[in-house]
Amino acid sequence: MLYPNLAGQFGSALTVGKKTDFPAALPADFKQDQSGVFYRQEAKTYLVHLANGTHFLLNGGSLTDQFDSESIVKDKDGSYWVALYQRCVHLGCTYAYRPDCVSFKCPCHGSHYNVDGEYLDGPAPRSADRFAVSFNGEDVIVDTGSLNNKVPRPDATTR
Repeated sequence: MLYPNLAGQFGSALTVGKKTDFPAALPADFKQDQSGVFYRQEAKTYLVHLANGTHFLLNGGSLTDQFDSESIVKDKDGSYWVALYQRCVHLGCTYAYRPDCVSFKCPCHGSHYNVDGEYLDGPAPRSADRFAVSFNGEDVIVDTGSLNNKVPRPDATTR
């Protein structure tokens, strides 16, 4: 059986830019396509780059385990990267970044996700789906063939 060659297309690993194209920011300082949150059409993803110093409720091994399960990558400079698939996990609508509430919101039925894709409220059954992020030197690579759709709604320890 023959399979399509998806190299360089959605469904494969895509180089979306250089690290310097995506300045990190604390969530309160996010400006779409300027700092912290960046939309990349070719990868159908919001690439989120959280600055070193971003506050998380967990720490140590618990935080590392959480990040591993949620496809969040810690860079050598202490910043964090996550690539969120643009489709809402409720019924597949395209959600958008909302600077007024510093989060993502689906316009169809109101599912709401924080800046790292964690479920906040609405009918979505789980947190936003993510793609694997990696680096080749200074290149940022989003693997759109590797979807993590196993991130559950958060519990009281991670909210």
